[in-house]
Amino acid sequence: MKAGTSYIDYHIQFHQRIAKLLRKHQLVTDMSEEAMVENDLTGPFYAARDWPSAGSAGA
Repeated sequence: MKAGTSYIDYHIQFHQRIAKLLRKHQLVTDMSEEAMVENDLTGPFYAARDWPSAGSAGA
């Protein structure tokens, strides 16, 4: 992350990148990249808040 870049901009950019990957690999073909982000189709792929921390692995 670059200094001066807002977290919100960074977060949105990653959702857009995920949408591009979904389109590129033809996992989603009937929806625009914008619609994928708007409908939170990219959310499950960017749910870092749900990942276990290294300290809780195997707990």
